[in-house]
Amino acid sequence: MAKMVKTDTQQLVGDLFLHDLTTYQHSLRVGDELFRFASYLHLEDVETIYVLGILHDIGKLGIPHALLCGFYYKMSLFKNNLSLDFLYMS
Repeated sequence: MAKMVKTDTQQLVGDLFLHDLTTYQHSLRVGDELFRFASYLHLEDVETIYVLGILHDIGKLGIPHALLCGFYYKMSLFKNNLSLDFLYMS
């Protein structure tokens, strides 16, 4: 059972890599952060927490790549505008 789960997880992560590199990289960062936080808290089964972090955005496999690219572009514009707004208000 555990081997099958590992294989399925690897397949999903590989699919995410092929579908959208930005989401893949984000998911790895979330997994790493959760692993470090769980280790810091001395939680059991930190590997499962790591995997859950990696898989937290797996639903994006169902969103067309072009739509994801547009979303990230708009979010970067939004973040830049927030930064500029903050500078203007300072």
